[in-house]
Amino acid sequence: MPDERPRLTPSQQRLLCRLADPEGEPLAADAFPVAEIEPVLHAARDHNVEPVVLRKIAGIGLSENAEFEHYRSSAVRDRMFLSAVTKALADQASRIARALGEAGVPHALIKGQAFAEELYPDPSDRPYSDIDILLPRAALARAGEIMQTLDFVQFKREHFDKSEANEEQKWGYGGDTSLLAELHTDIVHVPALRRRVSFGFDEYDLARGGGQWPAAGHFVVAVIHAAAGHKFHQLRLLVDVLQASRKLSDDSLRHLADTVSRLHIQPEVSMSLSLIDGLFPRALPEGRRKVIREALRLPPCWKIVTPQAVLEATGEGYWRSKFLRHAFRYYQMTLAPRRSLGA
Repeated sequence: MPDERPRLTPSQQRLLCRLADPEGEPLAADAFPVAEIEPVLHAARDHNVEPVVLRKIAGIGLSENAEFEHYRSSAVRDRMFLSAVTKALADQASRIARALGEAGVPHALIKGQAFAEELYPDPSDRPYSDIDILLPRAALARAGEIMQTLDFVQFKREHFDKSEANEEQKWGYGGDTSLLAELHTDIVHVPALRRRVSFGFDEYDLARGGGQWPAAGHFVVAVIHAAAGHKFHQLRLLVDVLQASRKLSDDSLRHLADTVSRLHIQPEVSMSLSLIDGLFPRALPEGRRKVIREALRLPPCWKIVTPQAVLEATGEGYWRSKFLRHAFRYYQMTLAPRRSLGA
């Protein structure tokens, strides 16, 4: 249950979304409503888009605003710590990937690090706090052995451990939870939902066309992470989808259309794109939005989750947001069973 901060006004919500877009137009100094700084900055932290928001307003000339300066100094300290952790995670990710590769274990670095380095113009705009590695199920045991040789320790609860059910193992370097690597065999962690839509190593390889279409792979991972891994509970999840959308070429869209159909993820893709249209209405040119939707042959979207529900997921309005987001999860789980890769 998040803190019950006052609900953002419509103008504050629009401002937050404009600032959260890494490639959005810069804000002019005289257009920035100084009185709305505090709630927007707190919302940016809750939605995990604080780094890009601070970067975009750093040069607007707010040094005389006491609230902004107090917040910025605190955020800078936090960001310096996060940057150090990110650098350590990147180094460990390289060690793990090299060891897995030398052992002939198929694997892929996904989500945080991959998004930051390949989707964002400034990688520091996309914070991440762990390493996500996707593996075939048959390779999990061998990967675990390799993690131990690299001085990683697996975290398991003594009782009611869900590692097997979630198809996710957590490993800390030297037992340190601040340097965490997660081994996934499916990034959809809800078993009931996985009966309809799952996303393991084979699905990822299909999405990226065996490496030919990396942007399509990132797009599908971002959609699954937002819509099936989570329930649209942070703005950052949709920023990932937005950034992946910007990387899609016309050729990759033709491949992606087949992928979306074979994985049976039209509801997840359609809902994600609908939220992008509502939260970032000027981020993609109108013609480009139409091209993407028509290329993917998406059915009309049941707009169960609204942009407002995403923005209210972390403060006042939480319960209404939670109801809508859980309604979408119920909708996902009551659709027809997922088609197989061979369908």
